[in-house]
Amino acid sequence: MPELYQSEEFIYRRVPVKVFNHSFKGTDIYTILHWHWNIEFNLTTEGRIRATVDGVSQDQYSSDWYIVNSGELHGNRWISEDDVFKGVTVQISKEFIDSWLGEGIRFCVPSSESAKKEIEAVLQQFGEYLKHEDTDDLKKMELVFRFMFLLKKYCICEQQPDLKREKMMSSIREIVNYIDENYT
Repeated sequence: MPELYQSEEFIYRRVPVKVFNHSFKGTDIYTILHWHWNIEFNLTTEGRIRATVDGVSQDQYSSDWYIVNSGELHGNRWISEDDVFKGVTVQISKEFIDSWLGEGIRFCVPSSESAKKEIEAVLQQFGEYLKHEDTDDLKKMELVFRFMFLLKKYCICEQQPDLKREKMMSSIREIVNYIDENYT
């Protein structure tokens, strides 16, 4: 499915980040349930989308964003067949986050509206950098580290994962991997 996304990987001086700009209509708004070790931040810039993370679905509208922590099963889809969706996804390597912010942390969307807006602005800036190929590499790196600072300041959550739920999701990931390896 990567061919459906305009993407750019910028990995300078070992800063592993992937950025995707999305633009879909109707039933093309769909990503199959999947998981990966990267931590993912998804911003809806226009329209709407139904996002599912570890079995919990939530409708996202313009300016909404959500987080997919490492190893969480996630996907998304249209809400209505006439939907339009535009958005930005930023994926950061778990190992990179671990090295700068500490191992085993989880991220949550902050409750503070001003913190949400501050992070939304940075996510939008990631998307803008894709549109301008002449953006200086140091500016990109600066944005990555500013984003990491905001994550540390606002988004590290204390909640521990539910062990029963974690075991169930691990089983589902194994099934998804099996299907992917044997039927796609």
